[in-house]
Order: sequence, then structure tokens, then C-alpha cells
Amino acid sequence: MDRGLILMAREYVVLLDNRIRFTTTQPVSVEDAIESLRGMDRLVRAHFPKAIKKLTGAQVKSVELLVNGIEEGSLIEDTVIKLVFGSKENSDKFIGSIRDKFVTTNQNGETVVKGWVAGVLLVGLAVAGVGWYMAASKPGAAPGSLVSVNGDNNVILMIGAESYKSEPQKFAEALDKSLSAQQKKSAAKAGVQLMAPVTGQKGAGLELMSGRKSVELVSPTTAAKIPRKIEAPDNSEDASYQNVKIKFRASDGDSDQRGWAGTIDQLVEKRTRVVFANPLDTKKAMYTAAVNADVTVTYADPAHTRPILIIVEKVR
Repeated sequence: MDRGLILMAREYVVLLDNRIRFTTTQPVSVEDAIESLRGMDRLVRAHFPKAIKKLTGAQVKSVELLVNGIEEGSLIEDTVIKLVFGSKENSDKFIGSIRDKFVTTNQNGETVVKGWVAGVLLVGLAVAGVGWYMAASKPGAAPGSLVSVNGDNNVILMIGAESYKSEPQKFAEALDKSLSAQQKKSAAKAGVQLMAPVTGQKGAGLELMSGRKSVELVSPTTAAKIPRKIEAPDNSEDASYQNVKIKFRASDGDSDQRGWAGTIDQLVEKRTRVVFANPLDTKKAMYTAAVNADVTVTYADPAHTRPILIIVEKVR
């Protein structure tokens, strides 16, 4: 057998130092500290590779979060993010996108990236996800009431651009384009977990640390807006239709609410639950295959592609 066929491909490792301080005003529970690390791990594993690809063009083969230590007081989480690249080309592409002053080598000859490089991407993804969730959950919310990387935390964009040899707007675009709608929801959940130590604490925020320097990335104002829990946003929408024909596919003459289902040509093609706004209208619909009525259809999406309920407002 050709020995060349069994040679293992070489891997190129880059270690990203990441030191986060939560400027808390009260002691942090063990549960919140653990929850924060879980959120950090989710952000790193699920979202770092694509975000790095958008920012630097480098393809990450694998990524892992390692915990160096946790310090009490104002909670400090000292971690290392291990990036593995499958080729020198991708490793060099990533390193070439980082400010030279942040890149060094440790005593084992491994490439180490210090500064804000890891933390700003981590927090940027978290804030982008939480901001998307809040906007989806509160359409038409007043300006300034939502979390945003472009709001009182635009320092994220400035530090991100500084770290990745980029521009603030390009850093913001890379964050946004690296997350699909479903991934933004995932990032929102992980972001809320990451911020668990400061959520609900008045005056608490988040800082990145590097050596003796620190920079505030999440202000107390923003931290106060972050929810404790992410729930699925309600994207349902109602639409009213006049004098349409409902064809009944099931009915229960003993109930004004239970057991009724039907379809509406060109509007609701699949059998959908039917309820009557006026119980007296059930008598008009009883023992008939179809009726003309004014209805409200509730859809599961704003595009009106998934009807989930037909409300009969008035039988004609």
C-alpha cells in the first residue's frame, strides 16, 4: 500500500484568548455563571465558523471553547477559543485579516491571538441575535427601545473593525449575513444565556479585558433591555374576507366550537379548524355542506401561506 495514502492531513491551530468581565452590582449565582458559559459555547460552536468565513474568507474546520478559569467579584470568564484550519492557506487567510499587534506565539510554538478579536465577535453575534429577536417580537417598537449593534453599543462595530482590519459597516454586515433567520433565533437564545450574570441587575454591563486594558461592549442601558428568556415570536396574522363559501369537512352539531373544520376555495385549501363568533350561526350551518359567510382567517405567517384557523363572523 502506498504510504502516502495513509498520511493524515495536517491541521493548523490558532488559539484566541478571550477574557470577559461582567460588571455586576450583586453576587452572581453559580447557575448564572454556568448558563453564561453554556451560551458562550453555543455561540462559538454554532456561529463562529460562518462568521469568520464572512469576515475573513477563511474556512474553519472545527472550533472548541476551552475554559482557563473563572474569577469571583465582578465575574470574569477566562476562556480560549481553539480554531482548527484544514490548510495553511486558510490559517494564513485568517491571521492575515487580524491586526498584527494582536498576533503572537506561545512557548509551544502555537499561534495565539490576543486582544478583542474573539470577544468582539462573540458579543457581536449575541447582540445581533438578541436585537433581531426583539425586533421580530415587537414590530413598530420605539427607536432606542431595542438592543442593537448600531445603537448605544456601536463600540462593538468600532472594536470589530479595529480587530479585523475592516470597517464598522462591513463588520456589521458580516455579522448579519452570517446568520439566517433561524440562526439569529439560535444566536438570540445563546446571547441571553451569555448575558445571564447581568440580566436583571441594575447598573451591570459587560467588558472585554486584555492585559490591563478593558473596554465596555454592553452598557448597563443595553443589558437592562435584554430579556431573561427567548420565546418564539408570534408571527401570526389575521385577514378578513367577505361573503366567501366555507365547505365543511367535519362538524359537531352539539358544539359551537368543537369538531368544526372546513376549506375555502383559493384561500384555505387544506382542512382547517373552524370556530363561530356567534353561537347562533351554528344552527344556520348545521346539516349543510357549505355556507356563505364573512370570515377572519388566522395565518401562521405574514405571507398568508399557512392558515391555522377560520373564524366565522357572520353566516349569510
